[in-house]
Amino acid sequence: MRLRPGSLIRPTPTVIRFVDKHVERNRGRPTRDLIQSMANEISAFRKVGMSHRELIGWYAQRPADKIISSGAVAVIKKGDANYETTPIVGCVCHGTALVGALRVLLDRGMIDDALFARRRGRSYVKYKEGGEWYKVDMHRAGDVRVRRYTREMLKNEKNAAAKGTFAEGNEAHDIGLTGMSRFHDFAQHVPPERRFLSW
Repeated sequence: MRLRPGSLIRPTPTVIRFVDKHVERNRGRPTRDLIQSMANEISAFRKVGMSHRELIGWYAQRPADKIISSGAVAVIKKGDANYETTPIVGCVCHGTALVGALRVLLDRGMIDDALFARRRGRSYVKYKEGGEWYKVDMHRAGDVRVRRYTREMLKNEKNAAAKGTFAEGNEAHDIGLTGMSRFHDFAQHVPPERRFLSW
């Protein structure tokens, strides 16, 4: 499956420059190290605290280009009335930025596929290289993990997809995550046969 250039992940000059910088830094090293390097930088982007109301215009709306050029991700302010029920911590921005960068690697034939994934309230990235799937979780700056998928991990995602708590696609909008109103029920807007693509 090839990524289509969706509205959030277009390979703009900003995204290409970001990727080229990391390609140069990781010359001669495995692709996994290159992806780890990009994910480390993205996970360390500055967090901009916003109220729930302010986030309505930002959440799942910013393309990779804007996220990378600003070096910032939107998060919900601590103390906001919705902080406990809608804990926006930046994972959608992180995932969007990395999938945008991975699209450049995909177009160059350096990886085989890349997907934006979400399970319950958490977004992350999956990519395929050499017949193997890898998970990139950027939840905490300084604790970015690039892990090879196990059968158990794939089975858990497939089961979650059947329950409507997991979906994966080219970008956030592709899985029904189009704004704050879809924070909790994103997968319900994706046909069951399209919730799990990395068989």
